Amino acid sequence: MYFAALQDHPLGQFGVSVGGATYSPATTRRALQELDYDPYHATRAGKRIPRRFAESLPADITGSRRMTERQQAFVTIMLPIVLRANEIVGVRDAVARAQAGVEAPAVPSDLPPSLLIGLAAAVTGWGSDLAGGKASNPYPETLTVPYGLGLDAVRAAGGISRARHNSLLEATLDIIHGLDTLVTDPAFRREQVRQHDSKRPDGYRLALLMSDTGPCDRVLASEVLYAIEGAALTLLDRARLTPPVAIVH
Repeated sequence: MYFAALQDHPLGQFGVSVGGATYSPATTRRALQELDYDPYHATRAGKRIPRRFAESLPADITGSRRMTERQQAFVTIMLPIVLRANEIVGVRDAVARAQAGVEAPAVPSDLPPSLLIGLAAAVTGWGSDLAGGKASNPYPETLTVPYGLGLDAVRAAGGISRARHNSLLEATLDIIHGLDTLVTDPAFRREQVRQHDSKRPDGYRLALLMSDTGPCDRVLASEVLYAIEGAALTLLDRARLTPPVAIVH
């Protein structure tokens, strides 16, 4: 799976492509074999997260009798996805800055992994309830805006649909863009900028502010907080993907 950042130049076009491998897990066991890492141990030890991205959640992720096993599998599958999505929006922000000739955007687009994984866990019950959507979209439609489109364009098109999400990465990009578009609470934005500038992401602190952001009601916000705290997801906020393969042409 690749994302290309293109920038016009008087002598031609400059392009950088970075990506990783995608896979479609038929079972949770196969997904964990494909990834072969422990998210908590890897982050604590400073090891990089494998650049392998599941297209969807495996149908049998609810088969684990123990909640801790289901949580571990859910986090293991989702962590590379949310890190990749943040990487993509980071590249896009950098290109936008270069094209606009400004030093930095007013508010960064990336979000802590714990907030994104906690939101998906709260909505789906750690993957146990996908009745409202597809296994490739574990996020609430009310907080999702198609990546790259403004809110006016979405409204003009008659809204959005879960059917457009063909992968977990697409859904994660849309939820990041949705939160960036729909959440206008000043306190949330100030905390987001503070964390970005200090390089200390903390999804729990942002989730505490989500109940005051309009589109996110207090019930969902409390469920996100419960998921983040219950699975110690903030331990993953400094996780990093393995360095990408870069092709410059």
